[in-house]
Amino acid sequence: MIPLVIYERMAPGGDHQRIEQLLSELDQAYIPPISSLVNIFEYSRKLADLAWIIFAAADDGDDKALCAMYLNDREGQRAYITSFGVRPACQRRGIGRALIGEAFALAVGESFRFIDLQVHSENETARKFYADNGFLEMKKTNGFIELRKSMTAADISPSPLRL
Repeated sequence: MIPLVIYERMAPGGDHQRIEQLLSELDQAYIPPISSLVNIFEYSRKLADLAWIIFAAADDGDDKALCAMYLNDREGQRAYITSFGVRPACQRRGIGRALIGEAFALAVGESFRFIDLQVHSENETARKFYADNGFLEMKKTNGFIELRKSMTAADISPSPLRL
């Protein structure tokens, strides 16, 4: 039987060990690896304390992907995706698209008008993914490209999917 993907939102103050485990497993899939930029243990604790986390998990509880997003710039109405990753074995199955849809719905539901993020300039796959999902390149800084998505009412319709 094909397991259903379940999207679970975790408010700030959540389980840092769950975040750390998935980020550690995804580490080498990121360009560059997360561990080359931050201490994964410390970063996981920061995310658990301050960010909203959206997990995509199989119905057996196995996490397949995550999106970590800060919703703290209410004045500027800008949400910020600080980490987004899908296990390589689960890519190209619509999980990332559905996960970003969940992030859009969360941001719009919290009255944010924009979602910003950074992607490494050499990460062509991620750049294409974000462009396909409505993000526009804003500027380049130190090997990273800042992207922005302007939110619309059409961005609040995430859909469940099967792996």
